[in-house]
Amino acid sequence: VIGVSQAAAARLGKLAAVLAEGEGLTAHARSAQMRFK
Repeated sequence: VIGVSQAAAARLGKLAAVLAEGEGLTAHARSAQMRFK
């Protein structure tokens, strides 16, 4: 990814958090969630 809008980054962050949780990577999920709060 070279560039992404703030709105798209928020959507991607939520998706990343869901995927990380599903893989048992809770610290990664929390990191993604915290970046967009």
